[in-house]
Amino acid sequence: MKRYLWDSESDGFVHNATKVHCIVIRDVDTKETWDYKPDQIDAALDKLAEADVLIGHNIQRHDLPLVLKLLRWAPKPDVIIRDTMICARVIFPNVKATDGDLVRAGKMPAGRKYAGKHTLGAWGYRLGEQKGDYAEDRLEAYLAAGGDKDDEAAISAFVWGEWNPEMHAYMIQDAVTNDKLWDHLKVEAYSQDAIVLEHRIARVCDAIQAAGVPFDVKKAEALHATLLTAKHKVEQQLITEFGSWQVELKSLIPKRDNKKLGYVKGVPVRKFKTVTFNPGSRDHIAKVLSDKGWKATKFTDGGKPQIDEEVIEGIVARFPEFAGLGEYLMLDKRISQLADGPQAWLKAVGPDGRIHGVINPMGTITSRASHFLPNLGQVPNMASPYGKECRELFYAPEGFTFLGADMSGLELRGLAHYLAPFDGGKYMKIVVEGDVHWMHATVMGLATGERDKHNKCHTIIREDGTKRFIYAYIYGAWDAKVGEIIYNALTKAKRDGGEDGAELYVKFFGDKTATEESLKALGRKVRAAFAKRIVGFTSLKDKLSVVVKKAGRVRGLDDRLIPIRSDHSALNFLIQSCGAILCKRWGADAFEELCSKYKLGEDFQFVAWVHDEWQLLVRKGLEEEISEVIIRCARKAGEPYGFRGPLDSQAKHGPTWAETH
Repeated sequence: MKRYLWDSESDGFVHNATKVHCIVIRDVDTKETWDYKPDQIDAALDKLAEADVLIGHNIQRHDLPLVLKLLRWAPKPDVIIRDTMICARVIFPNVKATDGDLVRAGKMPAGRKYAGKHTLGAWGYRLGEQKGDYAEDRLEAYLAAGGDKDDEAAISAFVWGEWNPEMHAYMIQDAVTNDKLWDHLKVEAYSQDAIVLEHRIARVCDAIQAAGVPFDVKKAEALHATLLTAKHKVEQQLITEFGSWQVELKSLIPKRDNKKLGYVKGVPVRKFKTVTFNPGSRDHIAKVLSDKGWKATKFTDGGKPQIDEEVIEGIVARFPEFAGLGEYLMLDKRISQLADGPQAWLKAVGPDGRIHGVINPMGTITSRASHFLPNLGQVPNMASPYGKECRELFYAPEGFTFLGADMSGLELRGLAHYLAPFDGGKYMKIVVEGDVHWMHATVMGLATGERDKHNKCHTIIREDGTKRFIYAYIYGAWDAKVGEIIYNALTKAKRDGGEDGAELYVKFFGDKTATEESLKALGRKVRAAFAKRIVGFTSLKDKLSVVVKKAGRVRGLDDRLIPIRSDHSALNFLIQSCGAILCKRWGADAFEELCSKYKLGEDFQFVAWVHDEWQLLVRKGLEEEISEVIIRCARKAGEPYGFRGPLDSQAKHGPTWAETH
């Protein structure tokens, strides 16, 4: 078997390159290397055609599409592709944590360029086989020759426009660095299911970025104006409500008497200034909250009270009079997402009227994806303020419709999968067939008997209490946070839930208000009740604890290794990775089946992937056919991994994202 690692240099990226300058090929087994200059590219392609396995860094996203576009060359269908960037991301997902030691030891530059990254340059520092500095050296030469530092086109042409010996040597060194990375990864010894799945899902994410999602600029500008007006109105209300206060300045010590001002030489004069409340100032918000008796429990690295949407949300749940602060921060965030932030949607719209966001399918240590340029993973959902208005901005062009689907109850089915060996599938049955959130309410002592859907207290306890509790618990919430969630729900139930709500509050708190210690105690009590009453939960946690102490990691559904930061986060990481793997398998299976039956770009396009939901553009008339494929692939996604329960999905279609999720 011939396994060739290769790299290329060109005058641009896939979307704008016009020529391939040179190619290097290295046999990873014999270490023999062949390099090809501009007049030898055909020979390079002939050599690549000999390979059974093609290896390279970012070749799936860049080099392979590049040679296909410019040279009409592609490997044979049975050739195995192994992209070392994709492999490194899944095999070493925690480099952000481990790079700190290298930076402190002076073996990697400080800053964001390399630390935590999977670029070849970053791996060069980790492995002590650095790639060259051709681009930096070439830029220095350009500037030394009097080039304009702001002329990006001229810089690109000077650095990458034509082949030169320095570029060629740089390419060869890249192959040496990449070969050392390949040896370090030991890809064959890792889970091949995980390696293959990550290559498959990376293709889907690349297709999403290439397609882009249509964005209604005019409607977005109108929404921006609406949000600014609403923010100004709330701002004025808050200024009126919280007013102003006096701040003492440094005392003035007069150097001479001043009868007019009443100064006496050498006698300190106290000075003050009037400060008007600014809702955009976190310090001002912390002050007015503290004046009302609030005590911070979270602090910034600088030691100041942490003020964010989550903190304000918890305060508002207990003290509705502070709702204006929550509304202001929400509006400020929406405006930043839409128009003013560095990655605002309006700033990201391309000449084609679409947003081409980037998805890294291994963007987190738990194998969940990350989103950037811009982050379309944080488009507010339909239940959030202005969520509908935001999602309506993403639309289907003429002749197409939006089609979206999400996994039903994914996190709790994941928990049920891991509980099944201990409870014989009891929890899974409740998740699939019953009301698991009401069951949680009963085991936690928040409810008894059957749920009355018309009882407001029952609804508050289920939606604001146990539903929020279980997802927070799964994602790592500890005593204080759990106690805060339950306390906020009990406070709301006391206020809005009638006699039942008032009695429930008294059951837990009597006539007292919460303190930091009482919230922690409540959190401990609720977590203990949950662990005791959910069959197998304690056994599962204990088993994970043993595994983590021994290995510092757990195995995911497809045998990938998930590094665990601490014992209490093990279940959180395991369930997150479970959901991520299932959704990756679902998306990859659906994408490939649709590509085999329909024309990508003409009949359908994948345009978004957010956690457990996929969004497509589908040619009108194909909605039902494509929905059937999407739903069937979702239901079958767990089969390759022996998932211990049924999976399900629902698909919806309409003119915008707002109608599909």
